[in-house]
Amino acid sequence: MASSLIPLPPLFSLPGIKKSYVLANQILDVAINKHYPHIAVDYLLTSLLIELSHEFIKSSISTNSNQMENVKGWIRSNLSGKLTVSQIANHFEFNPNYLERIFKQETGQTLIQFVNSLKMTRAQELLLKTNLPIKRVASEAYFNDDKHFMKQFKKEFQLTPSEFRRSYTQKFQDSSNFDPQVLLSRDTDINYYQRFKKEQPNHNKKK
Repeated sequence: MASSLIPLPPLFSLPGIKKSYVLANQILDVAINKHYPHIAVDYLLTSLLIELSHEFIKSSISTNSNQMENVKGWIRSNLSGKLTVSQIANHFEFNPNYLERIFKQETGQTLIQFVNSLKMTRAQELLLKTNLPIKRVASEAYFNDDKHFMKQFKKEFQLTPSEFRRSYTQKFQDSSNFDPQVLLSRDTDINYYQRFKKEQPNHNKKK
């Protein structure tokens, strides 16, 4: 059953006022003209409220998108810390439940899933570009526990960090898809596992 309520806040700014201005003037003209029935005023007033609600919702969606981009940027810049939903929400003066809900709507991920995906991307980069020990990779990818890191990595990619390194390092270096002009950093949102998944060597293939 459709709702008969029209969502409007007590106060908000209109990004575009022309259509609403025209409707408001039509309401005034019809209201003082005795040739029009009262239902005509009700119709135009409803149209104005619907237009205002539409502009408010459109403005809210745009605002939420910009806010979530700011949240994502802040998380990237503070990835080395032990981030929690409450900490992130407090920084932006949001209610934690509200921030979690809006972030999931905008990105398809929870805040913690996004944090972990950035850490995993960092770990993939280190495994492919360096010879650092796995324990050091875990630390450099901002995991406090290397055993937890290895468990999470295996769960995410169905490979241990060492298996991933052996399988994809050469492919990464030789890949024509790799652009050496594009600098890699902890902000790089690239899933190297997906890039090279189709190129994984078949170890069971007879030579």
